[in-house]
Amino acid sequence: MTILYSKLARVYHEMYQTIFDYDEEFQIYDAFLKKYNGKKVLELGCGSGNLGHRLVQANYNYLGLDLFPEMLTIAREEFPNIKVQQGDMRSFELNLNMM
Repeated sequence: MTILYSKLARVYHEMYQTIFDYDEEFQIYDAFLKKYNGKKVLELGCGSGNLGHRLVQANYNYLGLDLFPEMLTIAREEFPNIKVQQGDMRSFELNLNMM
């Protein structure tokens, strides 16, 4: 499965934009964050940044974390407005300067 997030990262990015409705997903998170007055979002497994981009556009303080540098390269290329960091969600050190 990891080949999908590394060697096939570009295919993953293009394919998942047609499978998932990121606008609808964003609406769910946005409603939840507003209900609890959330301002900061740490997305574990941010992939190529499709959700993070929407969160930043809505003025959330966002940081995405992903294990695969190939996915983060796409996120930075497609959505230069988001902050992403490489790391393993099972054990990572959060760069608080990024948030």
